[in-house]
Amino acid sequence: MLVVIAIIAVLVSLLFPAYRRARESAYLVWCMNNLGQLSKSWTVYTQDHSGRLVNAATGVNPLTPELEAGWVLPGNSRDSVIQGPFYPWVPSLEIFHCPKDETGHFRSYSISDYLNGGEYTEGREVRTVNPIAQPAQAILMMEENDPRGYNMNGWCVPPRQTQRFNKTQWVDPAVWWHFEGATLSFVDGHVEHWVWTDPRTYAVVFFMDTPENADIARIKEAIEPLRALLKP
Repeated sequence: MLVVIAIIAVLVSLLFPAYRRARESAYLVWCMNNLGQLSKSWTVYTQDHSGRLVNAATGVNPLTPELEAGWVLPGNSRDSVIQGPFYPWVPSLEIFHCPKDETGHFRSYSISDYLNGGEYTEGREVRTVNPIAQPAQAILMMEENDPRGYNMNGWCVPPRQTQRFNKTQWVDPAVWWHFEGATLSFVDGHVEHWVWTDPRTYAVVFFMDTPENADIARIKEAIEPLRALLKP
């Protein structure tokens, strides 16, 4: 009997890592599919509004009160999504949540603040899709874990040195829910999984400065296609 138990224990120790990796891979595919569907919905919304981008903020941005309400409403609830102006273009409520998001947030994804967001862009965001010349290289959506109770407004890092931010400074932190990385979608609709390489990325908090961090440099490069479109 002890021999049988020992054999079973060995088999479990060999199989469990493979099972765990398969499960994590399934979660990653699920999340990427969510982002893919949200990105397609964003594209259709844009087409239905003559190229006008949905507001990336949550609720009404006090810096741009003349714009329409954000794609979702403020708060961490089902109604904050369903009652937002973007929801009629979405095929399913479930695609707003990543299966690996254990933060308690109802919505796991945010739109880039530079795509009609405006919270930290100082009025220098892109508001129509037509001038975006490199859509396959420009970040559209990203997973987020905002500690303020829900993912508030757009996800943002400044694409270059400004009077307000250093070129190596974060605004919003990144998550690492999938094999030490996160999922992102791009304006053309495709989705990627990025694995972070700098250990500091896992500990980033709001406005943290991490010089020579390859992860934030990579993110900024994926915002670069929008930089030339921003107002001076």
